[in-house]
Amino acid sequence: EVVGLVSSGMTLSDGQVAGGFTQTVLSGGATVSAFVTSGAQVVDGTTTGTVVSGAENSVQIVSSGGVASATVLSLGDQWVYAGGVAFGTVVSSGSQSVDGGLAVGTTVGSGAEQDIRRGAAQDTIVSGGFQTIHSGTASGAVTFGAVQSVNSGAGLPNTSRGPPVEPDENVPSPATH
Repeated sequence: EVVGLVSSGMTLSDGQVAGGFTQTVLSGGATVSAFVTSGAQVVDGTTTGTVVSGAENSVQIVSSGGVASATVLSLGDQWVYAGGVAFGTVVSSGSQSVDGGLAVGTTVGSGAEQDIRRGAAQDTIVSGGFQTIHSGTASGAVTFGAVQSVNSGAGLPNTSRGPPVEPDENVPSPATH
């Protein structure tokens, strides 16, 4: 079932967003186990277990007041804006962009990316992927075989690193994503 607007007091389970369609979850509204393919989910309320998959233009946008938990990105993107929070996102393919918001407990897999701009990330696990900190902070990050890039003015407290990996010429750099 495709529902474009999830209103306050409403909880939608197993919804689908496809065909370039946009679903907006209003403050006080919630979705559980949504599936987003070639469309967008705008989160002003709460979402749990959304899967963003299937096309490079599939996206979950977490706005001010929005909370997204346990989102899985499989060839899709998540944007976390100021006032928005993402908990436990798994980025298996695609990217998480933290632009003023907060991401907690993200897992970034091989070839995937976490891009932090003016926001904050806590307790990220980067396993074979990319983490780029532009002007925000990343605290408690753990990296294994990953590429971590920290620009001037960014913060990187309490980070531990496993064995480093040299960028492979066949793997696109974070700047080309």
